Amino acid sequence: MKNSTPKSLKKLTLKQAYTLVLFLMFVSFSYAQTSIVEVSVNWPNWSSENRVEIYNPSNTIIATIDNGYDGCCDDSYSTTVSLGCIPDGNNYYIRMYDTYGDGWNGATSNITITSSGTTVLTNSGASASPSGTTLNFNVSGGCSSSCSAIVSSFPYNEGFESGLGQWTQSTTDNFDWTRNQNGTPSNNTGPNGANGGNWYMFTEASGNSNNTTDLISPCFDLSAASSANFSFYYHMYGSNMGSLNVDLSTNNGVTFPNNVFSVTGQQHTSNGSAWSLASIDLSAYLGQTVTIRISGTMGSNYRSDMAIDDISLTAVTTPLPEIAIEGNATDILNNDITPSTSDDTDFGSINVAAGSATHTFTIRNTGLLTLNLTGASPYVNISGPNAGDFTLTATPSNSISAGSTTTFDITFDPSGNGLRGATVSIANNDSNEDPFTFNIQGYGLTPLSEGPGGVTTDLELWLKANDGAGISDNQPLSTWFDQANTNNATLLAAG
Repeated sequence: MKNSTPKSLKKLTLKQAYTLVLFLMFVSFSYAQTSIVEVSVNWPNWSSENRVEIYNPSNTIIATIDNGYDGCCDDSYSTTVSLGCIPDGNNYYIRMYDTYGDGWNGATSNITITSSGTTVLTNSGASASPSGTTLNFNVSGGCSSSCSAIVSSFPYNEGFESGLGQWTQSTTDNFDWTRNQNGTPSNNTGPNGANGGNWYMFTEASGNSNNTTDLISPCFDLSAASSANFSFYYHMYGSNMGSLNVDLSTNNGVTFPNNVFSVTGQQHTSNGSAWSLASIDLSAYLGQTVTIRISGTMGSNYRSDMAIDDISLTAVTTPLPEIAIEGNATDILNNDITPSTSDDTDFGSINVAAGSATHTFTIRNTGLLTLNLTGASPYVNISGPNAGDFTLTATPSNSISAGSTTTFDITFDPSGNGLRGATVSIANNDSNEDPFTFNIQGYGLTPLSEGPGGVTTDLELWLKANDGAGISDNQPLSTWFDQANTNNATLLAAG
């Protein structure tokens, strides 16, 4: 405390004093916001010479990407690695290595890092060296997204005859797709009518040179599919035609790292030309739920109207069980390592001496066959460093018919102060989520056991700066002066 501190007094009730203690404790501990981060590398030449390491701000390595790293061959290598949801923060960094010492060969974007879909680092790796070259990046943007709608019955078709159907306009692009019939407004570009029916979607390039517009699909549940194909018709007539891309997400549209279709430039010779069919095999995504983004990037002037119509997704499905778990009516993702109060996986702060909190979780079978919990009774396993602080107090049924639910309760009763964590694991016969796991946590707190004069209830505490106490800077203040505004108040001498 400094002697220049104003002689102001602050009256704290017991509740406020307790809150002050909590605040001071949480200065050194806080629940971090998280964001989903993905690292993509594209090494077209001599990839075996290359390596990249990704570190968090505490200098702990969290991922390594290489193609053998032995410098053996002039080969190519491309991959995208998801780091999952990691805490927001500055000064994450990568170290780029090259065994030969001449830097990475290839394009300007040999490595690209995105945080919640936004590029936060892209680099050619030309400075990569045997000893490693460091580049920093920041993490932010959030980690959660949800499906606008889920489609699990096929075939699925959308021709835009009565609107957008279950498709939505992106809120993060430059402009919107336009629903239209007949020809587009500009001459020498666009189709003169729909592929089928009367309506289609197109990009109005006038006033949108070099801009991008995105149309987002509902989520397509391919968990029970043994084959799947996505198709649509497109028309791209115009001398300054831009690019049409189809990108795919496997995290409910948080990011779209998978480009599955791309075409650039004029593809048709007149606005009366027959539409072209794009057919995309989705076999690589069977067993997952996917979201599709159709993205149009305009050329340099108005002759860049492009159009899409008659979207279809066909799938051959086999009846399967499908597990989904929610807390507080909010879906919990499998392998979720970031507990949150929004889905009840974060139990909050609980009195160590006399307190507990019980949260109820629901298991849903969204599949077409009976979901069986295959672990030992009571079917929900809790493990981890503080597993003893979390108790299964109500058990689920081990057989959940299609479309049905069962619940279980977990009670948090902390045995000590600070963050307490554990992992919940549920073995089941889901084809791709066995076991279903997620992390839980809570915070143990010990309330005030004594206060000034031994008062711990209905306490009103006056805190005063050290002005007049005879204490120099950085020295502890051992005596609190009573300045209570009551009959027994003592007026201190000035100074």
